[in-house]
Amino acid sequence: MKGFLKKRFSNTAARVFWVVFFLSGSSLASGFPDGLPDPLRPLLPPGSVLSPGPWRYDEAAGRAIVQGEHKTTLSLTSYRCLVRTFYHEEKVGRRLKADEKMILSVRAPGDIRVDLLRPRKGAWLIYRKDTNQVRVKPFSFLPMILALDPDSSLITSRFGHTINHADYESFYSRVLAPACLLGGCVYLDRGTSMDHEVRIINVAPVFGIARPIFGRMWVSFDRKTGLPVSISTMNSRGRFMERITYAHCQWNPSFSKKFFRE
Repeated sequence: MKGFLKKRFSNTAARVFWVVFFLSGSSLASGFPDGLPDPLRPLLPPGSVLSPGPWRYDEAAGRAIVQGEHKTTLSLTSYRCLVRTFYHEEKVGRRLKADEKMILSVRAPGDIRVDLLRPRKGAWLIYRKDTNQVRVKPFSFLPMILALDPDSSLITSRFGHTINHADYESFYSRVLAPACLLGGCVYLDRGTSMDHEVRIINVAPVFGIARPIFGRMWVSFDRKTGLPVSISTMNSRGRFMERITYAHCQWNPSFSKKFFRE
């Protein structure tokens, strides 16, 4: 790693090999002292529509929605979604291309595969829980395969997300559950987003090592499946950080024996 590869690729590796989500424990964050975000500037994807009524600020409902998500997650043996990440806020009337675009495939109890579509189309990463290792094919046109630790800087996202925490179960156990336990997840209201009827939760934990970095998340849960449709994050100063969206999801698909073993 300290030779040719390190020199040439270290500056772009995090962007090239980033993994969803969103979803590592470092996403825990403090809430803003002045309350929830301005409802006129919601953290939902452009085109989303919130309920016209006043926000509910319902902590009990927030916990119930999160518990429903967890119950659904535990019932899945596998799933696959198209995942997009945006590091710039989308303006009304101006559609941005995702900074990262990938296929996320998960098989319980801990196999995770990411196939990159943008950037580096054809590259892939495979995490196996039994080995706690990640096999990485960085280029589609080369037979090179790397074996890395999941927290390697080469495959860590801009904001610290790692592939071993890219699944729904990890998001629940490391982010949602601790936040709800301390009163940091509040149900705002229902709405429509990305052609889904959703329920919006404001997640703003009051503890965590990333307190100076993350301010809050808005998580929109599909009303039918109970699973996330989008996760948007602001920093502690109220500035947009990233948005992760899930589309074209398949529940309990069948994977070949070698799909997570390449």
